[in-house]
Amino acid sequence: MEQLSAEEERALLERARRGDESAWRELVSAYMEPLVGFLYNYLGNEEDAKDVAQEALARAIAHLDEFHGKNRFSTWLFAIGANRAKDVLKSADNRRSHSVGEFSEAMELRDSGRVSQPDDETIEKEMLRELQVAVHGLPEKLRACFILYYFENLSFDEIAQVLKTTRGGIKVQISRAREQLARRNPQLYEYLKR
Repeated sequence: MEQLSAEEERALLERARRGDESAWRELVSAYMEPLVGFLYNYLGNEEDAKDVAQEALARAIAHLDEFHGKNRFSTWLFAIGANRAKDVLKSADNRRSHSVGEFSEAMELRDSGRVSQPDDETIEKEMLRELQVAVHGLPEKLRACFILYYFENLSFDEIAQVLKTTRGGIKVQISRAREQLARRNPQLYEYLKR
């Protein structure tokens, strides 16, 4: 997520507050892709992720006077996105079911000799896909922590700021997420240890 340094971000925000549209474009350019990526992993749907990212940016622009710079703008933006994503997940129209275990079944078929051996890149892609599916089965709090830590590479402190909790609480949530994933699929746990 560190697309801009804190100084660059601060300078762009000052310009944006003065009405400089090019500063907003630079902020959007720096954070739209990471925000959509986070939201896609959180929601499991690209269209919803793009919509929520647009809403988060619009809310950030509309409420910029409420941003006091205590945390990074990017952290505040991700918090807005996470809160909106929670609302989307609560909506009955957006509940989706995901099947878990397809990767394990594919590995069993491969090991039985009924299909050809996939290359390492194919295995890596399948593990990532299986991980994304399994992560969507985690409870909401665990899912958010896990995604921000593993997919967005945020620190424990940054995650605590985004989710408005403590550093220790984040460590516990990530540990619980790993445990739940390990119970569902031991191959995922081994994959995460790499």
